[in-house]
Amino acid sequence: MLSNLQEISLHQLNLTDITILPMLCKRLRILYLQANDLTCITPLGKLKALEYLNLAMNSINSLQGLQRCESLHKLDLTLNTIASPQQLLDAIQVLQAIPCLQELYLMGNPCQQDVEHWRTLVVGSICTLRRLVCCCFVLFCGCCVREM
Repeated sequence: MLSNLQEISLHQLNLTDITILPMLCKRLRILYLQANDLTCITPLGKLKALEYLNLAMNSINSLQGLQRCESLHKLDLTLNTIASPQQLLDAIQVLQAIPCLQELYLMGNPCQQDVEHWRTLVVGSICTLRRLVCCCFVLFCGCCVREM
């Protein structure tokens, strides 16, 4: 029964380990994992059909594994711990490998203050990206628009 699930919400459960999730729910298209205590998301790379992933409000500073999520269109990393220039560069490298990624939410990550010109770096490096949401601004294909 779990193997046929396409959407699951596991938010606010204080999860620290999701190793078993991709083994149980191989066909997930939508996954809500916001507001947990996750630091490692490598196992999610086994979810090839995943289209939307919400990882907001965790303690994630590495996106290792997500490069194998070849169907991922929308990724929410709001309020995580991507801080240093190297962490941001490593994250960009992973995101570049996702062929369908169009929407990225990075609000509230320390890299916004710690890495100069980080928006330009992200938008210029991920050619599939159509929407970058950060703070109260949304970048559409390089144009900046205030979000209401």
